[in-house]
Amino acid sequence: MRGSEHPTGGFTVIELLVVMSIIILLIAMLLPALRKGRESARQAICQSHMRQYAHANELYADEHNDLYLPIRSADGGFWMWNDQYRELLGERVGDDDFELMRCPSIHPQAVGSGGLLHNSYGWNRTPHAWCDKGIFIRRHQVLTPSKTCQNIDGTDWHITSSYANYVVNWDVYRHTRLWAVAYRHDEGANIQHFDGHVSYYPKEEVWSIDDGAPYELWTTFARSDPCQ
Repeated sequence: MRGSEHPTGGFTVIELLVVMSIIILLIAMLLPALRKGRESARQAICQSHMRQYAHANELYADEHNDLYLPIRSADGGFWMWNDQYRELLGERVGDDDFELMRCPSIHPQAVGSGGLLHNSYGWNRTPHAWCDKGIFIRRHQVLTPSKTCQNIDGTDWHITSSYANYVVNWDVYRHTRLWAVAYRHDEGANIQHFDGHVSYYPKEEVWSIDDGAPYELWTTFARSDPCQ
């Protein structure tokens, strides 16, 4: 008796390969969108952190005769170690790794000897030189609060405009270059301005290859004496 001529209903090897190829193609198409979605979420969290920084800094200035939180205090302490400021943020004093100090897009390579406190956000000290008496800014000294950077994605706790140059810093050293702007959000950075609002900037808007650092974005006030 002849065997059954009805098909078994199974897939041939070629059909299986075609299906697998389609699945692989779909995954390859979806992965960039998924990565972009995750980065957009991390960028939003980062901006939320910065808004809370700005709010706490305004409260600090209210209690200190319009003096913003010192970028570096007279006793050598950095801004992120100020106990009163950390209390205003609602974080535990003495905690070296609390949530608001961390940009969610920070790369493991960025965590050096200073830890996450040093390597997530940098406060703008342009045009201040280093000063052993501390680095201080008062509200009335800021020329353009809505346009000037107070805090930015960075690889260290303080940033000056020269280290916004991505050509010789970020594009070469990425997360391992200290004192530099970290363009970790799709080759751009979040910036918190002195008036409290936070915006995303592509790296080409933070540093111009032709013109250097945009003056209003980086210069806090005309006088360059940080010890006043």
